[in-house]
Amino acid sequence: MTRKLLTAAAIVAMTAGSAFAQTTSATGSKNNPYASTDEQMWYQGENRARYEGFFADPDMMELRSEDEITSAFDAMGQEDRDSIIAQCERAYDLRGSYGTVTTGLCNAVGVERPTGG
Repeated sequence: MTRKLLTAAAIVAMTAGSAFAQTTSATGSKNNPYASTDEQMWYQGENRARYEGFFADPDMMELRSEDEITSAFDAMGQEDRDSIIAQCERAYDLRGSYGTVTTGLCNAVGVERPTGG
């Protein structure tokens, strides 16, 4: 019985390890353009409805054109626009945690990465 449990535990550990490796290695790749899990979570859950108009695909991995993003942003209410601007500023404060998706979105809505620092 102990031998079966140890074997099962080893199989689970190996499977979980390879799944974790696939997840982490895809971060920032063509298959997953987000620089971090934090960045990807920014666009999910309760925020999804706010951001989905900026994306060309249902998985929210490919941004629309800059003109389309600007139009969608301009059509939003002031509270949503203020929230996005604040999130962009926070993203720039956490350099390295946010990548091309957020940078592209923030630049398109007029929040550019600060220089220096």
